[in-house]
Amino acid sequence: SHSDGFDVTLTAHVPADVLVVSAQDGNLGGSAAISGDQQTVTFTLPVVALGSMYNTTFVAAVQQAVRPAESGLFAVANLTYDSNPGLFSGTYNGRTGTASAVSNTFAVPEPVYNSATVNTS
Repeated sequence: SHSDGFDVTLTAHVPADVLVVSAQDGNLGGSAAISGDQQTVTFTLPVVALGSMYNTTFVAAVQQAVRPAESGLFAVANLTYDSNPGLFSGTYNGRTGTASAVSNTFAVPEPVYNSATVNTS
């Protein structure tokens, strides 16, 4: 982009057997909101200045329905923004922009068991 991004919304969606449990507002302020079903987290910011980088994190928990060594779990993120703060003339919010990304897939590792034999005699 060649200008600031306004009315920025970043939405991340996780798979059905993963729940978002917490989210940080990020380094530029704004707010983070977790949906009622805990499948989506939405970050909103009034502006991201040209040349700035927005960094944020969220924590997700894998549910018991996910089996060991299951793979193909990933999050999808969608970004929207526009070129004007708020509405211009009450209706137009400027040129819009979008972007999307898919996280690297992650797998639940196989459990590792350790045992020790103790000589009791």
